Amino acid sequence: MARLRLGLLVNPVAGLGGPGGYKGSDGNWQDALAEGYKPGAPERARRFVAEVGPDIDWVTVPGDMGGKYAPAGSQLALAESVFELGKTTRDDTARAAQAIRDAKVDLLCFLGGDGTAADVARAVGDKQPCLGVPAGVKITSAVYAHDVEEAAWLVRNLRPGFETILRDVTDLDEVAYRTGHVDVELKGSLRVPLSPAVQAGKVATPTETPLEPLVEQVLQLWEPDALHLVGAGSVCHAVKDQFWGQETLLGVDAIQGNRITHSDLDDRQIAELVDAQLAKKGQVRITLSTIGGQGMLLGRGTQVFRPDVLKKVGWDALRVVAPPEKLAGLRGLHIDTGDPELDRTAPKHIRVITGYNEFRMMRLLHGHAQEPPKEASDGAPPAA
Repeated sequence: MARLRLGLLVNPVAGLGGPGGYKGSDGNWQDALAEGYKPGAPERARRFVAEVGPDIDWVTVPGDMGGKYAPAGSQLALAESVFELGKTTRDDTARAAQAIRDAKVDLLCFLGGDGTAADVARAVGDKQPCLGVPAGVKITSAVYAHDVEEAAWLVRNLRPGFETILRDVTDLDEVAYRTGHVDVELKGSLRVPLSPAVQAGKVATPTETPLEPLVEQVLQLWEPDALHLVGAGSVCHAVKDQFWGQETLLGVDAIQGNRITHSDLDDRQIAELVDAQLAKKGQVRITLSTIGGQGMLLGRGTQVFRPDVLKKVGWDALRVVAPPEKLAGLRGLHIDTGDPELDRTAPKHIRVITGYNEFRMMRLLHGHAQEPPKEASDGAPPAA
């Protein structure tokens, strides 16, 4: 059986802007580094390589952009260069992607966010098959797997000559995003494996159902003595608008009693508030909605909720709100906390508030629950 020839490219600063509430890492990763934050990409790269396993021929570049994580003996597409954390640029991403493409890989896997996908698209065009492995904050592009484990599952079950599809690469304007404006721009296209393991693109979901009944149901179930951490997006904003104080559209706000006490929290502030609440035997509730078109619930822009904090409050603390339009066509809600062990402890289903006295049970999805057979009975490769 022919072995897959796999390219590995890592944006070594991807994910730096997530826990600190920066809404992304483009242009401000130095600030996050100065505050003591660490990128999520290196750990995710190690997980990805380990999950893919040994039956792959790897091609990468030296140093923090791939060679540090690939198995010993992997082919180096750029042997004369060593890429280092904090010293790489977008030009380096493009140069590395082109070198890996020119090494004739079956699939170029890159770890990062939308900015990385845009750089790769500009570098390699729309002929080279690629797959994004999520490691950034802004991941609206329809070229990424839902999480590291699902990306690895897909790679393990591909064979040379696999079917592909052309998908859009999009990116958010971070400057506008930090001021509460969502401006998604088309940046190019990439060819990706044809598989449900590749996420859909983020779409603005027109809400035909009025939000007022949904918000009224949330308020009916509200626990006034609890610390409420309410997430981003228009649905959560409609909930936050019922309380005194300054709410944010694209950040996590804290509500205690009838007031918004803290706005646009980062991971450290959330951890402090949770610890203080639990120390006095109080309850914590986390209210989130899902990303339209993708079904992402935890991960991506919710990286301010660290795995250690989620473990403390437990899955029962999670409240999900979404109008029916946001759930249409979804096979479930995806979670990617950054800790696969925590993800595996999640309940199989979660209740979603969709209106007044209206609820829907949705599956919680992470990784890939069932391995397909290695070979179909007729000798054809398994469908990925």
